[in-house]
Amino acid sequence: MARVWAAHPLHPPLTDITIGAHTTAALLAVASAMGLSEARTAHGWWLALLVGLLASIPTGASGLIDFLALGPEHPARPAAIRHLLLVLPTYPVFVSAVLLGHAGYVRGTIDTAPLALTLAGFTLLAGAGFAGGRLVFRAGLRVKRQQDRKQ
Repeated sequence: MARVWAAHPLHPPLTDITIGAHTTAALLAVASAMGLSEARTAHGWWLALLVGLLASIPTGASGLIDFLALGPEHPARPAAIRHLLLVLPTYPVFVSAVLLGHAGYVRGTIDTAPLALTLAGFTLLAGAGFAGGRLVFRAGLRVKRQQDRKQ
C-alpha cells in the first residue's frame, strides 16, 4: 500500500493551505501595523489566522501519520524530528495570537502582542517549512522513484 501512495502524499499539499493562510496573516498584520486600511486588514489577519489553524488540523494529522510510518532506523528520521520540533511550537503561538487578537479583531485593530505572536509563529513556520522541504527534495521522502514505477 505504501508504494501505491508514495507519489501521492497528502501532507505536502495540505501544508500549502496552512502556510498560505499564515503567510497572508503575517502580511496583513504588517500592513495593518503600517496603517494600511487598518480595520479591514485586521479583520483579514484574524480570519487568515483562523483558517491557518483549522487547516493545520488535517495537515498536522497527515504529517504525524507520515512520521509514524518512518521506521526508527530510517535515514530521514532525524530530519523529520527537526521538522516536527520546529512545527510543534507554531500551534500554541498561533492559538495565542487568535485568542489574544480577537478583541482587536472586533475593534478592527491588531494589538502589539498578537502582532508579535503572528510574526513569531510565521518565523517558526517558515523554518519548519524549510525543514519539511528538505525531507522531500534532499531525502526524497514520499517521492516515488522511477525504478518503483510499473513499466
